[in-house]
Amino acid sequence: MPFIFVDKRKINEREFFEKFSEFFLIASRELGIGTKIGKNGEIELIPKQVLIDEMRASIERGLRFIVSTDSHGNFKGLISFSKSEKNPERAMVFHFFVRPEFRGKGEGTKLIFRLIAVAKRKGFKEIDMGVQLKDAFKLCSKLSRNQRLRLERSDLVRIKRALSEWRSIPSTKRPKSRMPEIMEQPIIWKTLISMNQKKPPKRKIR
Repeated sequence: MPFIFVDKRKINEREFFEKFSEFFLIASRELGIGTKIGKNGEIELIPKQVLIDEMRASIERGLRFIVSTDSHGNFKGLISFSKSEKNPERAMVFHFFVRPEFRGKGEGTKLIFRLIAVAKRKGFKEIDMGVQLKDAFKLCSKLSRNQRLRLERSDLVRIKRALSEWRSIPSTKRPKSRMPEIMEQPIIWKTLISMNQKKPPKRKIR
């Protein structure tokens, strides 16, 4: 089973929930949602059990996770979503994480397309998500090439222009950074994926 759908029923499976909780903690630490600002202004780790309890409560309220696994059942990545409070036809993405050893191998793309399939079945017409610019370029390029989807809001053109300009600079004169400055900015790449597109007509062979 390459994907597991985590809902209210699934978290009642004790053995699974314990395993999933450990994976969720790993994702939380890396995504930066497992910390808080302490009384002295220092960053403190949120206790594990508090994070797990909050995650469980969120699932009880409607948050859903899709988890990708390998052939041995080990977790590779996860993505979570919930219905938008402002628009019932829009799914909001909250967590998006892939283990470092599986990055750059299409795992994030598989999770996104699985999410799109699940969201369609549940009646959603849009998916609102945000990820780091430098982590999203390849993924969003793939999404933009899919004729059955539409990226309503994106910085894709701006990113492509920056990359083109950076690559046009002779390698000996490029900044020490491997990527242009725009790709290193800690800002969120925001996009709205519209899924109500009709399947493109097949070309007639003459």
